[in-house]
Amino acid sequence: MLDALGDRLGDSEDTMREALGQLQMLFVQVKDSTAPEHRRASPRRLP
Repeated sequence: MLDALGDRLGDSEDTMREALGQLQMLFVQVKDSTAPEHRRASPRRLP
């Protein structure tokens, strides 16, 4: 989405990219927290 805007964001580009990254992480966290128990990914354990 931001790539399509090219240089039109100017000085705000870094802020917008950071905000987008935070929104993506939030989406994944909410999705994981609302997933049924049997579909949640279990953390991998190292040997």
